[in-house]
Amino acid sequence: MNCQVCGSQNETGSFCSKCGSPLVAQDQQQYYQGQQHTYQNGPTQGQYQEQQYQQQQFGNSYYGGPQGSPQPNPSEISAKAKDYLSFVTSALKKPFEFGSSVNGESWINGLITLIISSLFSSFILATFVGYIFNLFNPFALNNLYNPMATFFSGFLSSILSTAVTVGALFVVVKMINKVNVDFKSILARYGAFMVLPAGISVIIFLFVLIRLGNLAFLLFVVSLLCGFLGTILTALSYHSQAKLDKYYSLLILYAIIGVANYIVFQIT
Repeated sequence: MNCQVCGSQNETGSFCSKCGSPLVAQDQQQYYQGQQHTYQNGPTQGQYQEQQYQQQQFGNSYYGGPQGSPQPNPSEISAKAKDYLSFVTSALKKPFEFGSSVNGESWINGLITLIISSLFSSFILATFVGYIFNLFNPFALNNLYNPMATFFSGFLSSILSTAVTVGALFVVVKMINKVNVDFKSILARYGAFMVLPAGISVIIFLFVLIRLGNLAFLLFVVSLLCGFLGTILTALSYHSQAKLDKYYSLLILYAIIGVANYIVFQIT
């Protein structure tokens, strides 16, 4: 097939042997050329509908076609990784000061942190339960244990519990404390306060793997306290516009979290 970039002939392969550009199959090349002609002359309504249909048929597998998906940019990935690293570093250096200043623009970083926390918590649960079953090896109970099922069950429970907490924070801060805030801001700020618990959960997982059970249990208690504190600090980091005292708003927050978790886990 002919290369669309340099025009050289290629017998096989997915890339041009001369310039290295991705090669386009003959049927897709004809379609691509027809699309170029259509765009130059202005598509009619019927042509536009045909373009949509053909796009669904071919997908985005050809390079550079109309409406093609943008290719991942390594520099953008590197920039996002550095941004998240800066987010984590700042949250660890000055947890309350940084967490109280985070806004909705950092919601992706907050979401990543919460996912990491849920992920490693599930790893810890699956590993710990596996050790418990191994203690009863003479009774062959370990044959009944499915680590993957335990992991996915724990991960789903952790994600649902996190979602409930973020939702409850949004309801209390916006509706009860009457703060003009959006959901992304709550997600980003709660994620910032959960950086430390997430980091501790990673360390706990390593301790569990090397069977330092006592240290792992101690850090587990610390991570629970940090998570509890992170929820409170997220709510307190916003200046309340309501007459209701923050003490009672926190009681309402945890009442909502408790009831919502109970309902969710009864349904699931």
